[in-house]
Amino acid sequence: IAIADVALIKIHNFDAHDFANIAWSLAIAETEASDLFAAIADIAILKLEAFSPQDLANTAWAFATTCMHAPIFLNAIADVALPKISNFSQQALANTAWAFATAKIQAYPLFDAIAQATIIILNDCTPQNIADILF
Repeated sequence: IAIADVALIKIHNFDAHDFANIAWSLAIAETEASDLFAAIADIAILKLEAFSPQDLANTAWAFATTCMHAPIFLNAIADVALPKISNFSQQALANTAWAFATAKIQAYPLFDAIAQATIIILNDCTPQNIADILF
């Protein structure tokens, strides 16, 4: 049995951090697991309020990196991220902006919030983070 198959069996027991870590790990490993990504989108959407800013950023990044088409899920991430955006690190801001641009999700309120948050921390941003946000 593959790890993704075991994760599918246990997915209802996952917490927010588990969802983010599994999605991120699959993306990093370049593992084809569309069934697991679909299950994450279907189940994690009900638990998004519990996601930390890092969990939201990593999950959006994983979906964009693997080209998983999940606009409803990604729009839900955008909605949950908005009130938390001031708590995003510069890396989380950059990853989130990159993920939504790459996935072609037109989450304009989120992009505006990322831009405003970036202005506040601009002096501390690395050149790579600025480039990622501008992408």
